[in-house]
Amino acid sequence: MKSNKNKVMALRGQYERKGSRLVGTDFDLIIQQRQPGKQSRAKSGSYMLAVSKPLGFRNYVSSLWETDTPGRYELEQGGIRYVLELASPRPHIYPKPGDPKTRTK
Repeated sequence: MKSNKNKVMALRGQYERKGSRLVGTDFDLIIQQRQPGKQSRAKSGSYMLAVSKPLGFRNYVSSLWETDTPGRYELEQGGIRYVLELASPRPHIYPKPGDPKTRTK
């Protein structure tokens, strides 16, 4: 991730949580809150940014949609639906089981 034109491609993995920041190896993920007037059906109240290391470029990743399970969110990046287990001691992201796009990639 060298510029804002590039997208984060490898979200899956475990992260260390420091507040609203999920610390990774090549990039960190930051969970942000949208202003109430900026929310819609497609844009949830929370979203995720990726911050490249070491340069600090920020890229929008996805909205975060709450699921019925506390601490579990879904997001979409590159046409693939992911699950974020935020309540876990080591938060992790993995492709959503049963998503047809996940099986082809």
